[in-house]
Amino acid sequence: MRTQLFCFVLMLGGCVADNVAEDGSDDAFITDGKGDGTIAEGSPTALAVLDIVNTMSEAKLRSDVGLSDRASHNIATHGSDFATLAELDAVPYVGSTVFSKLVAYARSIGAVADLPQGKLLDCNISFGVDQQATVVSDGTSLELRELTNAGALVERALSVTEWASKKLRLRSDQFGSVTTLTKEGADWIARESGGGFSETGVADCWIDKSE
Repeated sequence: MRTQLFCFVLMLGGCVADNVAEDGSDDAFITDGKGDGTIAEGSPTALAVLDIVNTMSEAKLRSDVGLSDRASHNIATHGSDFATLAELDAVPYVGSTVFSKLVAYARSIGAVADLPQGKLLDCNISFGVDQQATVVSDGTSLELRELTNAGALVERALSVTEWASKKLRLRSDQFGSVTTLTKEGADWIARESGGGFSETGVADCWIDKSE
């Protein structure tokens, strides 16, 4: 990381530093496939960051987010919308410093919800392709983990909107049957339908922080 310098031809000559922290040209912010090692592709935080870089002007990236001239210019002149964090990470002078500022800005404007951390939901399901459904939060993003009847763990990013709706879309089986998990009153109700199947039952939940 470096501090960007701007030189102006003044009466006495010399350089003036703008004191904006800047990543190196080859710095990266993705570790183990996640932004800063914690923010997954497709998560609410990742989508909020991508929306900011895809919609804000170069001037706004400098003035509102606090990015350096080079980072702001390279993002704004990318030529097409950023579809993934990996694509943003490949831009010169975009590393952990830039990514942290983008995440902080997203939180400051309410684009990322503050969520309780840890397990928010943990339920057993007596039918369908999953035997257990779990929702986990890192405080800013959500993940749905489905333990299949074969013992495999399948994970996907869960949007804040889907979680707030209290209707979770679980996996489809090979016959086209779809299972949902919906909060109704005090209970989470599992429903499987399609592909010749139709079944409804109350899920056995021992953790529920959906309120």
